[in-house]
Amino acid sequence: MKSKALIKQGDALNSGAKSWGATFRSADGGKPLVIIDGKEATGDDPLANISPDRIRSISVLKDKTALAAYGDKGKNGVIDVNLLVKEEYQARQISIRAINDTVTSTIKSNCI
Repeated sequence: MKSKALIKQGDALNSGAKSWGATFRSADGGKPLVIIDGKEATGDDPLANISPDRIRSISVLKDKTALAAYGDKGKNGVIDVNLLVKEEYQARQISIRAINDTVTSTIKSNCI
């Protein structure tokens, strides 16, 4: 098992927390291990402070796979979150704004 550094809740890149509206628990009610960008996250709900816009991918490890990868810490499953780096996030936001501006301009032109 690899040694994982700890990160505090809220250390993840975020642009304002958005509630996920979900609680993650294992079948027996235990909290899964949360890994954010390769580091073990801490806090009651470490996913709450991550804006969904910042997420590149989420993987869920269960049962033997979680235990093999993370030992006893993975007994309740593992949620592995990979975030966009700052440049990727900014590029995505510029793209979204450009599309939004084009749609808004088209709507205004058609209304005249």
